[in-house]
Amino acid sequence: MKKLTDIEIITISLLPLPKNDAGAGNIFQYLQELLLKVWVEEDNFSGKRPFGNSGWKYEIAKELIKADLVGGKLDKDGYVEKLDNKRFNDIMIQVIKFWTM
Repeated sequence: MKKLTDIEIITISLLPLPKNDAGAGNIFQYLQELLLKVWVEEDNFSGKRPFGNSGWKYEIAKELIKADLVGGKLDKDGYVEKLDNKRFNDIMIQVIKFWTM
């Protein structure tokens, strides 16, 4: 995948999120909450259910699909039915590295 520009990463990071289990208003805040959970909970951190829901990554993926940044499809209830996991992971890795370097 091509390297995203700083502007693209910031734009993605600021994509608003609807009500979610992390209580975050955008993707950046969601990632902050996730890192805080890891830090505070240490050995008790649940990578499978950090916010009580095993589908936590899809809360972000859904918004990237809607913004046409990642290939995928939502079902009639708005849940992720199909996802280009490779592109989704590539984008999120770049976003995380940008904010943690």
